[in-house]
Order: sequence, then structure tokens, then C-alpha cells
Amino acid sequence: MSGTVFTGWYCDETSPRNYEVHGAEINRGLAFRPLWWQSISRFVSPSHVVVVDSASPSPAPDDRYFSGRIDQIRLQVNPGHPQTTKFHYSGWTASVLVGLEYALVSDLDYFLYVEQDALLFGDGLLDKIESQLRRHKFVFGAGYGAWPLQQSVFAIRKDGYRQFLSRMHKIACRDVELSPELKFGIASAESPYLAALLDNFANVPVKTLRTKLVRRTLKALGEFAVLGFGYGRTRPINFNDDCFYFQQGTTAELNAYAARLGISLSALGMKDSDET
Repeated sequence: MSGTVFTGWYCDETSPRNYEVHGAEINRGLAFRPLWWQSISRFVSPSHVVVVDSASPSPAPDDRYFSGRIDQIRLQVNPGHPQTTKFHYSGWTASVLVGLEYALVSDLDYFLYVEQDALLFGDGLLDKIESQLRRHKFVFGAGYGAWPLQQSVFAIRKDGYRQFLSRMHKIACRDVELSPELKFGIASAESPYLAALLDNFANVPVKTLRTKLVRRTLKALGEFAVLGFGYGRTRPINFNDDCFYFQQGTTAELNAYAARLGISLSALGMKDSDET
């Protein structure tokens, strides 16, 4: 199959943030990167990693942790966070779209994205994702609360690339006006009826109503598959599971994960930090 992992990168350890964050502060800094690479190397073992960097003030020193091929695509500007971006696409969405175009022109069997704060566990994790992809074009993380899907770990099959890109670019709302999670659900709609319905809802002028209509429709009628393991942002996490992933971990969760790997955070040069 593919052998390639896609991810985004942004790190600024000096400037204050103007958006809401969750989990331990270490998730957003350079110190987290060794643990992320432990996760990727042990449970995906890619030969190739593509990093889309949103003009980060602190580039990731990934060649310290990975001996395979790393392609870094560095944007000229930082498009910002989905909650506050002034661009059409936030930096996170840009990393997906740029990566997906790369996968398309490279004719990769599938596009596998792992967010920079997401950690994986399970020797069978990649097999489970590939099994889903044999039946579905779009495989996202299971939703939580009112949200229909999660996207810190997800995969798209080759025959879904062009549809997904085309439908994403058709959405007139900026990321700050309609969340990337909801846009992804819209972009993965395959039936003409559902696609037309979601397109109409995405053009509702009132943001709160627009979000509610798209969210409820995707919860009831979404045509994407979901990963058969947790957790993403869902809590609590059972660290005894054979296969799981999560993001935005607290210090306690990061310590529990490291213990499951049989290492300590201090061994990776990581210090405990406060949650936000």
C-alpha cells in the first residue's frame, strides 16, 4: 500500500495564542516531537513522511528522529488557526489539501494523515485502517458529542482524492465560518441528494444555523466510515486497549502512554507541563 504518512507542522513557543487550546502545553512545542516520532515509527513504520509547515518560527528537526525520506513543504505564510484565521483555509486545512494534492499526483494508494499532536498505539493499527479503506473511500475518527467526525487521524483512498478536493474548494465559507470537521463531512458526501442538501446548508447566511444544519445532517446521514478504535478527543482513554489513538493529551495521559510504550517522558527529554 502507501508507506507514506502526511502531517502538518506549526510551532511558536514565544508568542501568545489567540485561540482556545486543550491538553498539556508540551503538545504544541518542539519537545513533543520525539514522542510523536516514536508513535509513528513503531505503529506505522513509514518509508516516507510529508510535512506541510505553515511558515513555523520553529521548524521541526525531524531528521533527528527519522532516517527515511522526509519531504518538507513550507508555506510562505502562516494561515493561522481555524478559530481565528483571516484566510479561506487555516494552516491545518492547508496542510491536508497540499498533502492530498501531493498524494494525487504521486498516485499513492491512499492518503494517511496524522496530526502533529496525535499519538498512535497498536501493532494492528495500520491493518485496521487499510481494511476500512478496502470498503470505503473516506475513513475518519468517530465523532464526539455533537460533532460527526474527528480528523486528527484519517485516511482517504486514491479514488476519493479528486472528489474530496473538488468539493472542499466548492465550499464558499472560510474555516472560521464553518469548521474543517464539517467541511470534511461535506466533501465526503457521494450521493447527489446528500451533496446538494449539504451544499445548500453550507450557504445558509447565519453561522449558528449553518453549523447546526450541517452538523445534524452529517450525524444522521454522513457517508464516511469511522475508525474502529478510539479515541481522538474523546475521553476517558483506556490505555490497556490493543489499538487506539488520541490527541491533546494531558500530562497524566502522556505519561500513561509513555508507560504503555515502556519508556518515560524524561528519557525523551520531555518534562511534565501544566494543562491549559
